[in-house]
Amino acid sequence: MSDPAQETELAQRLWTVRTKDDVQRLLEMAEQIYGSITTKPVGGRPNNSGIIRVSSDPMLAIVERITNAIDACLELKAKTINDSAPNPRDAARKWFHIPEGGLAKMDDGERRALAQNVFVTLEESGVAKRPTIVVTDAGVGIHPADFEDTILSLNASNKIQAPYTMGAFGQGGSATFGFSAATVIVSRLDASQLAGRHDLIGWTIVMERYDDASMKVPSWEFYLPANGSEVFALDPSYLTELAHGTRVSHVAYDAQRGAAAFTTGAWQLLNATLFDPILPFILGGNRRDVDPEWKEGHVPTRVITGTATRLSGEDVGGTQIELAHHDSVHIDLDDENGSVTLKYWVLTRPEGATAARDAARSYVDANTAVSMTLFGQRQDAMPRTWIKDKVRLPFLFKNMVVQIDADRLTMRAKRELFSSTRERATESDLKQRIYEEVADLLSNDEMLRHLNYQEKERLLRKSAEATNEKVRKRLARFVKTKLKNAQRQGEGGVAPGQGGTRSMPSGAPSSPRDISDEHLPNFPTSIKFDKRQVTVRQGRKTSVWVHVNAKNGYLPTHDEHLTLRWEPEPVAGQVRVASRSTLRGGKSSWQIAATGDASLGEYTLTAELVTPSGYLVDTLLVSVASPLPAPKENPSTEPETGPDVRWVRKDEWGDFEFTERSVGRVDEVEGATIIWVNRDYRLLEQALSGRSLTADAIQSRADRYQYPVACAIWFQNHEVKKLDAKVRPSPEYLEGELERIAEAVLLASDPDVALADESAPEDT
Repeated sequence: MSDPAQETELAQRLWTVRTKDDVQRLLEMAEQIYGSITTKPVGGRPNNSGIIRVSSDPMLAIVERITNAIDACLELKAKTINDSAPNPRDAARKWFHIPEGGLAKMDDGERRALAQNVFVTLEESGVAKRPTIVVTDAGVGIHPADFEDTILSLNASNKIQAPYTMGAFGQGGSATFGFSAATVIVSRLDASQLAGRHDLIGWTIVMERYDDASMKVPSWEFYLPANGSEVFALDPSYLTELAHGTRVSHVAYDAQRGAAAFTTGAWQLLNATLFDPILPFILGGNRRDVDPEWKEGHVPTRVITGTATRLSGEDVGGTQIELAHHDSVHIDLDDENGSVTLKYWVLTRPEGATAARDAARSYVDANTAVSMTLFGQRQDAMPRTWIKDKVRLPFLFKNMVVQIDADRLTMRAKRELFSSTRERATESDLKQRIYEEVADLLSNDEMLRHLNYQEKERLLRKSAEATNEKVRKRLARFVKTKLKNAQRQGEGGVAPGQGGTRSMPSGAPSSPRDISDEHLPNFPTSIKFDKRQVTVRQGRKTSVWVHVNAKNGYLPTHDEHLTLRWEPEPVAGQVRVASRSTLRGGKSSWQIAATGDASLGEYTLTAELVTPSGYLVDTLLVSVASPLPAPKENPSTEPETGPDVRWVRKDEWGDFEFTERSVGRVDEVEGATIIWVNRDYRLLEQALSGRSLTADAIQSRADRYQYPVACAIWFQNHEVKKLDAKVRPSPEYLEGELERIAEAVLLASDPDVALADESAPEDT
């Protein structure tokens, strides 16, 4: 070994490594201190590229490293007190005193104190858009002898016997190796776990090796002394900053979306990806080139608590964002699959807000408005267009954030549903079933329908420029012809109480119920079904309100005191309570489901609730009946008046997410179709800006443009709706297609019009 001065410098460089030059200097010092050095493939596999490069999203890979850090903190608690827990969420509540309501129930000081256990920073690497991302935890740590079997292993079963950790379903932090110019790992095992071994700090460097003469694909290898079987070791006295835990420095990391200022890009992305984390953590940054808060020697920090906590706290309810609606529903799948919990929020801009109307973008991007999470980490996502198309909320979909909490799925269901990359859930019958259940519940939420109607009316009032009657009638004939053999939108379902999705009423939905609870006691004195009897058809569901006179959220918070009994007991869950919404305003909506092979007859459902006020009970008679005959398919037509076509002017673009390149869009809801056409679309504006044009000529040219373009907008929407989400063209392609049509229409209507002069934006 070398002298103390060299080891002191080595330790300092290990702690502050930021650039590729820093890594090279570490390797040089390793040779000076340890003698000859060599490499071994990560996971003991020379062909490890396929495993390490399994992830396509570098920031989701970093999330794996963060969850590993959280797992290390849980593992330290489990080992030091010799305890266990059935899952990570329960472990956090048990060992870190997280309240039942999660991080949202803690104050800022409590969250920040707890977050000190995991620290993530974005630092300068000398390479633009490739920051060095450092993840440091105060967890159990790793002994040098254990590196190969833990942090340097691939597809190992290190956490299978630790149900309180999150890593069992993920590929692990090894995916980050493929996005780093080099990865420097430093770790120290907690003293309580040494079991007679020497207290040492272990460290190594992981880098890609590729020889195009002898290798088809690259391999990732780690460095160690040539004369030893373990990674490099260092006396802890040289690195007092690391009492125990692990520090992983991803040098020049290909962050892509996370390369922006940490206060906006990475902060929002990590909150959305770790939607409801079991433990908070710190995010800091000191990037001179992108961070507006950069100061010499200053590392600003923020606490990551997850989007669910943000939506439940001070982020909403101010002058810029209002929480218009929030609810949660427990969905019981069956004994084989367990259950999920649906949570959803509607965000709006209050009158007088100076920010853009798209309030949901402050929390999730357009492609991840619907998140399926496992112990708070996003495992799957749907774009907000899914809300528009599947839930039929075309005016509200931009305002919604939806979470599907899958913590309570069975282990069998989790194995079927979740992939190792956690980027997308596995396509399966279970995944399809969960999303169908969610869509059904959202579409039947009276408050959502009411807010959707309000937003539609607001836009119609704001858009005073409707089309002329001649264009409207022509559009009606066009649409009627195209839909001649199609089933009418909204028909083919069944009435409420028979288990199908409700058909939307054509008029304004009824006013939403009062959900205030000021008049309600903390503990209920009664439980009562609002009906004495309901009928559910085989293979369908029906809904019933349950009245419990208690504060909002009493159920499901006190679900352990609620018992549901059936008499006679249905066979294998053929009749069951499929979902229960959170108690609000003294009411909870329950769905009763019957399988397609459920035995016909009558069942009694008894709900028993044990409270400080006493033992509460009520019963509901459930009749299982045969399905109704399939409804006849009627030719689909729009109302005789035709679709409602509206011009959208530039000052209204914010409501529709239009730009100068937007041609238009179509919304279908409650038996009506509205086609919005951008009156200030850049090429149309050029075509109508000629000095010689009179007011009548401008109007005539606009009408000639509006009819075929409105037809194209409607027709594109009609055809795209039929496509499976996996094969749908991207929104960018569809917008480009409409631009090409709009340009062709303008040229055809007046070949002499100038659409591409030198001052006009160049087409792409």
